[in-house]
Amino acid sequence: MQDGRELSYGELNRRANRLGHYLRELGVGQNARVAICLERGFEMIVGLLAVLKAGGACVRWTRRIRRSGLNYMLADSAPVALLTQESLAGRFNEISPAVPLLDLENASPWSREPATNLERIGTGVTPEHLAYVIYTSGAAGRPTGVMIEHGGLRNLAAAQIKGFAVEPDSRVLQFAPLSSDACVFEGVMALCQGASLYLLPQDEAPAGEALTERLKRDKITHAVLPPAVLASLPKEADLSAVHTLVVAGDIVSRDLASCWAHGRRLISVYGPTEGDCMRNHCMSATRRVGGAADWATDSEHASVHLGRAWGAGAGRRCGRVVHRRGRDSAGVPEPAGANGGALLTDRFVGDVAARMYRTGDLGRWQPDGTIEFVGRNDSQVKIRGFRVELGEIEARLAEHAGLRNAVVMAREDTAGDKHLVAYYTCRESSEWGAGGMGAEELRTHLAASLPST
Repeated sequence: MQDGRELSYGELNRRANRLGHYLRELGVGQNARVAICLERGFEMIVGLLAVLKAGGACVRWTRRIRRSGLNYMLADSAPVALLTQESLAGRFNEISPAVPLLDLENASPWSREPATNLERIGTGVTPEHLAYVIYTSGAAGRPTGVMIEHGGLRNLAAAQIKGFAVEPDSRVLQFAPLSSDACVFEGVMALCQGASLYLLPQDEAPAGEALTERLKRDKITHAVLPPAVLASLPKEADLSAVHTLVVAGDIVSRDLASCWAHGRRLISVYGPTEGDCMRNHCMSATRRVGGAADWATDSEHASVHLGRAWGAGAGRRCGRVVHRRGRDSAGVPEPAGANGGALLTDRFVGDVAARMYRTGDLGRWQPDGTIEFVGRNDSQVKIRGFRVELGEIEARLAEHAGLRNAVVMAREDTAGDKHLVAYYTCRESSEWGAGGMGAEELRTHLAASLPST
């Protein structure tokens, strides 16, 4: 559903099947990457399903990505095809002629393809094959691609449907941008249970009064929101239809959670994108908020505990809290109450039973078996749900010929309002050496290579 327009499951399946058969003819198969850059809409969902049906893997981008970053990811992911639409096609003028560019708003090239399902026996896809690639902010100054298997999607769908009580009559909000793993998070929650997926209009402000009205008008039952967006909603708003509210993308304070937990299921989820490689997918740990222990704290701005391991299948765990004192002791677990590198902190490491990912988060075990977040051991921050490597921004600033040095940090002068600030000095030999350089000059410089948050 989007702006009063409906797309039935039957029609969605037929469109995705026709496109999927066409992609197979183009050579899409196991582990083959297909780039997708589309506005939020029905075509976006059709494209995602078609690639998976064909046995390929989606590489998802939004229009927010700057051209330099886009060119890098095109070269890095080496897609065999690119799905887009006419209004965005001009961004791909430099793409190789060998990579077919398909306009999903014009389905005539594949309109005569069969509408029958592509059977898994024909594509040969297994849980170990690649489902999609997602790019995260990189500490080295360039995006880092994370490869996710089909097994992760399977586990995610099963765990969410059960843990979030998704039913066929549920109404799930599609809030996250296409480039976010939360976009898949929302999609499989609805589509794998036959529920309704409500897509926000592409240009609608996804916060405050506008989002509140959208939640009320569409009678949304399930929404996944970052803490900063949740904080923008009027506390007096009547959102009684929203009986399951999932807070993701950042640590949620207890005072914010307490405003929205009463009368509904409020679940705080945690999980780095790289953890998806271990088939936990978007979430490594969850906590349902609302018990008395959640509100007993010396500070109203203290964060809700990260929770317990999340995922389908026996033996699923979110990892270890280990010593943070040097590499040699990095695999030694910490006892309850002691600080350590939380959940798996160069980045993938071996373990007795499985491969683990070092997140860089610091945490400590609590007596009830949950994990408390106590900070970071690096320069990574979260801004409105987006993961930002300060080192990436500093690397881009260092490319400006007029700068001698620069430092970037996240400031939160007002609770809940986190923003980035850069401090810099100019080269005396540059044209800005005497009078200094204005902020707009640097914003323009960064806009050429970095997305806005």
